[in-house]
Amino acid sequence: MIASPNREDGPPGCGTERAAAWGGAVASQGWSITIFSGSRVWGGAEEQTRLLATGMQCAGHQCRFVARAGPVVARMREEGFPTLALPGTGRSPLSIWKARRHLRATRPDVVHFVDPHAVTCGGLASLGLGIAARVGVRHNPFPLRSPARYRLLCNRMICVCEVVAEACYRSGLPASMLRVVRNSCVPPSQPAMDREELRASVGLSPEHEVLLTAAQFNECKGHTYLFQALPRVLQRHPRVRLILAGTGPREEELRRQACELGISGQVLFLGFRRDVRLWMQAADLLVLPSLTEGMSAVLMEAMYEGCPIVTTTVGGTMELLVPHSASDLLAWLIPPARVDLLAEAIIDALGDEKQRMERSARAARRVRRDYTVERMVANTLSVYRELIEGPGACGRLADLQWSGIPS
Repeated sequence: MIASPNREDGPPGCGTERAAAWGGAVASQGWSITIFSGSRVWGGAEEQTRLLATGMQCAGHQCRFVARAGPVVARMREEGFPTLALPGTGRSPLSIWKARRHLRATRPDVVHFVDPHAVTCGGLASLGLGIAARVGVRHNPFPLRSPARYRLLCNRMICVCEVVAEACYRSGLPASMLRVVRNSCVPPSQPAMDREELRASVGLSPEHEVLLTAAQFNECKGHTYLFQALPRVLQRHPRVRLILAGTGPREEELRRQACELGISGQVLFLGFRRDVRLWMQAADLLVLPSLTEGMSAVLMEAMYEGCPIVTTTVGGTMELLVPHSASDLLAWLIPPARVDLLAEAIIDALGDEKQRMERSARAARRVRRDYTVERMVANTLSVYRELIEGPGACGRLADLQWSGIPS
C-alpha cells in the first residue's frame, strides 16, 4: 500500500528563497524520483537519504520511497513521503514484481538505490522500462561482492568519498561510472537541552567525564577495542563513563565483554536514540574506534555540534578530519585496532580542555562550510541531469567525476 503525503507543501523550510540553494533554482518541471532502500535498520545512510529527499523536494522534484517494511518505511511516511512497503527482505520475486508494477504506474525519471539490496530489487524491477537515470549509492569502502550486478543495473554510482570510489574501481567498476558526492550535515532539529539535566536522566553527575560512541554494534565499528582501552583510561580518569547509543548483532557479546573486563558499571547501553546530537552536546568526547568508514554521518554531526573527537585514520574520516598543518588539528586521530594508542588519545584529550575546545571549533567551522546539505543535493541532481539531459547540461560534472585511478 502507498502512503500518501501528510502535507501538501513539502518538508519544512521549502520556501522559494531557500529552494534556490538546493540546486540553483526551483525546477519548473520537476523530476519524479523513486528511492529504493533495502535496509532493515535506520542508520547514517538512511539519514543522509532523508536529507537528500527533503532537499530534492525543496528544489521542486517529487520523491517516493520503495523499501522493505520496517524503520525506513515508518520514518519516511512520518516525514510525509509516498512510500511503498515491500514484504520480507524486499528482494523476493514478489517484492520485485510489486516494485516493477509501482514503477510502471508512476514512470519515474530517476531510480535511486541506497544500498546493495536496493540495487538488486530496484535494479531488476526497472530493467526495460526506459528509465534514463538508474543511480546507485555506495557508503562504505568494502569491496563490491558482485560488480557485474552494478554494471548491469546502474548507469552511475555515487560514492560518498574518494576512498569509496577507489574501492568501487578496484572491484571492477569503470571510472567513467563513478561520481563523488559527499555526505552532508545540517543543524539539529531538536531544541537544546540542559547538559546536566540530560546527564542526570541516566544517573550521571556533573563530575562525570562522558565518552559517547554512537554506532551500530557491528564488528567494523571497533567497540571491542574501546572496551579494552577503557580500564587503562579509568586508571587515570576514574570518573569516566562510556555511553553507547545504538543497537546491532554484537550487543550481547559486548555486554559480556564489559562484564569480563570489569567495566560494566562504567558502560551505559542506551539503545537506538534519536537524540544523539543532544548527547554530543552533553559529552566530553565522541569516540569512534572504527576499523573502516565511508563518510561518517556521526563524525560530521559531532563536528557540527562542537564535540571533541577521538577516532581512527580510516576511509573517508581522513577527508573529514585531516589537518592542513600540524597546528591545525581537528581531532585526535589514531590507527585502527590499536588499544594502547586509543587509550593514550582519550587520556590526552580528557586532560587538555584547551585543545578540546580549539580542535572542536576548527572541526565545526570545516563541516559547516564544506559539507552542507545544499551542496549534496545540488551535486546529486547534477548526476541525474547528466543522465537525463546529457553531459553538456551538467556544469558540475568535472567536479564530481572521480579521477583518482590508482597506479
